[in-house]
Amino acid sequence: MHSKQNREVMLYGNCRRFKCENCQKPFSENLEFVGNKKPFTHRYAHAIIKQVIHSDIINVAKNNKLTEEEYENLFIALFEDTRYVV
Repeated sequence: MHSKQNREVMLYGNCRRFKCENCQKPFSENLEFVGNKKPFTHRYAHAIIKQVIHSDIINVAKNNKLTEEEYENLFIALFEDTRYVV
């Protein structure tokens, strides 16, 4: 991702963990802009997919410091979520 000064910016966030009051099982909060148990935002996934339209998977993965496996997981996660269309 890029800021207004065209600098690469990566955001890291921790979601909070809670315990169920009834059964005491731990669970994490759901963030609407991040897929369930995914390490990336929907916006980031869209940006990567749009880059592939003008390039190829190997170069996009390399330019974004992703392994091909990470790219594949991102691609699969984005298209499994029917709310988000490229």
